[in-house]
Amino acid sequence: MMRSGAPQKILRIGDGYQSPRVREAGDRVVDHIHEHLAEALSLETLARVAAFSPFLFHRVFRAITGETLFTFIQRLRLEEHRQAAFLIAGIELTRGAIASSSRG
Repeated sequence: MMRSGAPQKILRIGDGYQSPRVREAGDRVVDHIHEHLAEALSLETLARVAAFSPFLFHRVFRAITGETLFTFIQRLRLEEHRQAAFLIAGIELTRGAIASSSRG
């Protein structure tokens, strides 16, 4: 479920998960993951954020996102690192262009 103003947040709620409680829990967890992506994120902590037992949270998370919690977090971390690498590469290209234009 994507909310306006947060295009990077990815959480697909399947048709079987129309419950407002599940949607709200999913949103809280995804917000928490994004806010704490650089930190260690445990199943137990995220289950508490969702107000579910770890067992139920694991099953529901997999069902609504189509991937395990670990895979979801790793994908978000890789996407963040990839964006940072492109930003750094862009800065280096800009510095190179500035340096070459100042020589000639």
